[in-house]
Amino acid sequence: MYKRQSYGWIDGYCLCRNLRIPRLRQGERQVSPSIEGIRADHVNRYTWAVNHLPKGTVVDAACGIGYGSWVLANHGFYVRGIEIDPEAVEYGNTHYAHRNVYRQCKDLYDANFGVDPVVMFECIEHVENPLPILEKCNGLLLASVPNEDVFPYKNYAFHYRHYTKTQFHDLLNRAGFKVDAWYGQEGPESEVEENVNGRTLIAVAHK
Repeated sequence: MYKRQSYGWIDGYCLCRNLRIPRLRQGERQVSPSIEGIRADHVNRYTWAVNHLPKGTVVDAACGIGYGSWVLANHGFYVRGIEIDPEAVEYGNTHYAHRNVYRQCKDLYDANFGVDPVVMFECIEHVENPLPILEKCNGLLLASVPNEDVFPYKNYAFHYRHYTKTQFHDLLNRAGFKVDAWYGQEGPESEVEENVNGRTLIAVAHK
């Protein structure tokens, strides 16, 4: 059985066996006071998501500094961003404030997603056991992982693992999801394209 552990921060790491979360300025996170400074593939996932979400409220899980929440809000969504690092939340409130965005500083293991659609980009690979988090999602999910077949795991400090398409599909199935469509990105500057087996895998799934 999965056992929840308390966490704290030291030397930039989240002290919990279930998470490998970098602090704000360690090079792993995308950090810029404006959207122009965020790497293109990260932004492109959110602009792609705009056309795959029903209008209304969406949860941005592991939202980081919140540039993605800001992108969604600028397209008319109400966004609930959830992020474990208080420094990232504060940075987002300063640089990516929007009247349609509400940010929570919370561990995803403790979060309540409700029935709202969930966007989960740059998250799953940082969690030792993502299944309990995915099981908390109750409807539409847009989620990404690094593709092991193209971008092999090499003991990265802040990742637990990368996933093949089959492994990602199996994980989503175990969490109760049916995958509706597959998308991907070739490289770090790429747009999101359907059925691309690139550096990043993206699934559209539902329960």
